[in-house]
Amino acid sequence: MIQSNELKKISNYYTECDDPELVEVYYPEGFGDYEPKEWVDKAGIHRLEPMWLAKLNNIDLMGSGLLGFAGVSFIPDLGYYGRIDIMDNVYNTFIHAREHNGYPITLVDSAIAVSGIWSEFYYHFLIDHLPQLMIADGFVDKVIVPYNSPNFVVDLIKKWTKLEVIQNLYNRYRVEELVVVAPTRQNGMLRKTALDKVRLFCGNIKNAKQNLYVSRVKASSRYVQNEIPALAGKGFRVVEAEDYTAAQQMALFEKSDIIMGAHGSGLTNMVWGRPRVVELVNPNYTNPCMFLLSNSLLLDCYYIACQSAPNVRDLKFVDQTINEDMILDPKHVDKVMEKLNA
Repeated sequence: MIQSNELKKISNYYTECDDPELVEVYYPEGFGDYEPKEWVDKAGIHRLEPMWLAKLNNIDLMGSGLLGFAGVSFIPDLGYYGRIDIMDNVYNTFIHAREHNGYPITLVDSAIAVSGIWSEFYYHFLIDHLPQLMIADGFVDKVIVPYNSPNFVVDLIKKWTKLEVIQNLYNRYRVEELVVVAPTRQNGMLRKTALDKVRLFCGNIKNAKQNLYVSRVKASSRYVQNEIPALAGKGFRVVEAEDYTAAQQMALFEKSDIIMGAHGSGLTNMVWGRPRVVELVNPNYTNPCMFLLSNSLLLDCYYIACQSAPNVRDLKFVDQTINEDMILDPKHVDKVMEKLNA
């Protein structure tokens, strides 16, 4: 296994892309009966090491996540964001990659790869991968993308980089010179400098007036079961982000003044504008990534502590508390809107 601190030793080129960055995390104001513990633990000042870019020779990319191998040695930065601690949770992806050893191989002279086990998710591509591709643009002219990637992956690459997209049905490559860029996050903390690269394309619309509620009615988990009655008369337009292309989402959300919704990819669209963000929190799932995103974007962030509710729409989640649905108290919506409209 070749970890991040060893990449420099095996690379034929290595450079730091920026300076160390200090990220200060402010705990947001909340409404409800509990605090999201994971959010509390993130408050404070964090130092992020410089990002780097390396070029590695003769790397194999395999599987739906395009995981990277130098000979028999696995490279966690290619597919696991350098994190060893999450490998056990996604071990099947690792096995799946190894099974591609016998598949037809595509030879590529020089490229960067969208090699992430979660690259098919809007949040992870937009926040983790797109900044890396923008940093690499100029060092390399091709990008290898998993064959079954959602449309937004290729759409965003073609719209905002000059990279030629390569896709192969068998997801099996050998790259003579592979460009690898450091993860844009360290210990969950997001680099403002990396996010700023994506935000170069924002319309930066002033005096935005639109209030958007991002519904998860079509998602398999974390649906707010009473969202329609709870939001009645509150001035929100209810949207389902998956109904829009990436370009349409950007055009819609850059005009927003308030974005409200439960944890999920749709909230990532805060990156396109200057909205105030209200996240609906489940007591059994307090993942801080959206809160940290709003913090790094210097947006005002609030939360509403919801009640958990059984997920009866997808039975495979019925015993998984992190995928529970939620109940929203309309009184808490009134309080947060009173705060925001003051």
